Amino acid sequence: TRFGTPGVRGGVRISLRISQEELGRLIGATREMVNKCLRDWAKRRIVRHGRGLLVITNAPFLEAIAGTSENGGGPRRSRRAAAERRAFR
Repeated sequence: TRFGTPGVRGGVRISLRISQEELGRLIGATREMVNKCLRDWAKRRIVRHGRGLLVITNAPFLEAIAGTSENGGGPRRSRRAAAERRAFR
């Protein structure tokens, strides 16, 4: 909840309104790749999104992709997390 507020149906609602194009520029990805990942993650119930709304419903999954954890632990390594990181390159 460091960057958002608890969502109504669980998860963390990110209050920063940002377009997929802006998000892509911040992370070095195309808008199309951001859209593809968000759709995939929504199908897998990792996030919910729409019209400027983003709710993270599976923070541990996203922490694994980033290689960090909220409790200050070191990088987490897994094949799936590595594959998810490669998707943004």
